[in-house]
Amino acid sequence: MAASASGKRDRRAWICVSVLTLDVGVHTLVAVTKNATLILRVDSDAKERIVHAAQRAGRSVSDLVLEATMQTVQRIESAQPKQSATSGPCPTFFKALCATAQTGGQHGYWRAGYELARHVHRLVPHGVEPGEWDERVYAVSCLAVDGSYEDVARWFAENLPRCMALVPKRRHAQFVEGVREFHEQVGITV
Repeated sequence: MAASASGKRDRRAWICVSVLTLDVGVHTLVAVTKNATLILRVDSDAKERIVHAAQRAGRSVSDLVLEATMQTVQRIESAQPKQSATSGPCPTFFKALCATAQTGGQHGYWRAGYELARHVHRLVPHGVEPGEWDERVYAVSCLAVDGSYEDVARWFAENLPRCMALVPKRRHAQFVEGVREFHEQVGITV
């Protein structure tokens, strides 16, 4: 830590931020106040290796560990989620509604179907283009109005299989009733 003009230790860390343009990379120093603590427990061999590496680099252990950790965090945050195209999304609200229905909740799987139909346009599965998903959502909207219970349940099983895995087969009709109720109130959606 550097001493400030008042003689007290400055608790700011200087972090190098890279800003890339098409032509040239620009590096800027940004002052960041460290106001949180993270305790890392390692075995004695790992500690010795980390301390030795920091000394060889002419840096503090904290700075060395922080930089390596933040590089890993940035790599994880920028990575695309690895999802199977066949698994499809299954939102938490739907899981909770199915858990409630399973324990004899007031609205049963009807409510789960209604809410899934209400949000289905936002649940674009990995690997499916938004335009293609809009067409699929339109298709299920039409099925909900004119199709059979089996056709609607099959659409959800094919397009959102993780969701339908939570609905027991004997409750598909109740689930589809909720989907149909939503579409009767709102109409065909895209």
